[in-house]
Amino acid sequence: MHEGEEEPGEPTGGTGPRLVVGYTYSDTGARPLAANTVFYASPMIEVSTADPQTGVIPVDVPASVSVIVQNLSNGPALGTTATFWFARPSIGALVDITQIGTTMATSIPPGGADLLTCTTEWTPSADFGAHQCLLVQGECLNDTLLTTPPGLVFRPDLDRHVGQRNLTITAHGQPMLITVSNPFDHEDLAILRHSGWRLTGVTPELCETLGIHPADLATHALEPRVQRMLRRYEVGLSHEVESRIELSDTGNEGRADTIDPDTADLLNQRPGEPTGEPLAEFALPDATFREVSLTISSANLGPDDLEVHEFVQTVGNIEVGGYVAVGIAGPR
Repeated sequence: MHEGEEEPGEPTGGTGPRLVVGYTYSDTGARPLAANTVFYASPMIEVSTADPQTGVIPVDVPASVSVIVQNLSNGPALGTTATFWFARPSIGALVDITQIGTTMATSIPPGGADLLTCTTEWTPSADFGAHQCLLVQGECLNDTLLTTPPGLVFRPDLDRHVGQRNLTITAHGQPMLITVSNPFDHEDLAILRHSGWRLTGVTPELCETLGIHPADLATHALEPRVQRMLRRYEVGLSHEVESRIELSDTGNEGRADTIDPDTADLLNQRPGEPTGEPLAEFALPDATFREVSLTISSANLGPDDLEVHEFVQTVGNIEVGGYVAVGIAGPR
């Protein structure tokens, strides 16, 4: 979701449970989301070892992973659990998905929410460049909708039960490995697009007052409700970024899971158009991915400034995914 757009307004309520793993703070569970929504940086997914200011997650350190699951209905969600996975960092469809574990079951009252913690710890490794993608699926015994219908697996933009977090902090121009993919059954052109914005005046005191990590605040800064809050606290927002972006092909490639025709139709029918300036193009065979190295070097950032870089990938006319990187001046 970007400036000037209204948030989905599907009504809540009903007698059965309505589980939602929010893609943002004000998610009502309305799906599908617009084509240019940042659905892949859910602030509801937490990692215990994340730096409270920057969100940086150290590698080779065991961490507990948790998620806030909401029940936006008038009925209880009985036996609610969440399952966690991690995957190779991707701008397109996800690849190399590995299950971490699940949570203990709990019941969430009507209109309530609960923090569910995985019973298995996760140890991030540097195998994929230390920029991991976390996935969560929530479900309960009496949900009135099928949890993750066939073809909607790991699509938070289509399924309110699923959350994704692949937020990355790039403070010192460090390269990160990400994948560009073609998840369809035909050869096509994958286009990588870039958008950027900068926040000024994001002090640690402000984030403590709001109860929001700086990286989460910056990532969702273009959403209408967040923008109103930023204006209230006199946080500056500009689309002028001073950064150098370097992209190189590592030569690594492999097979990717395909998206079924029904899901492809749903993605194609979403409102909105892909945003951002074209950055690179890749001609990819069907059901393949290509690994690229991405380096962002931010310039002229003050101690209370944050710079956001959003990368969105399209295949044909369909937006299939994205990635967000947040640049900071240094240790906060």
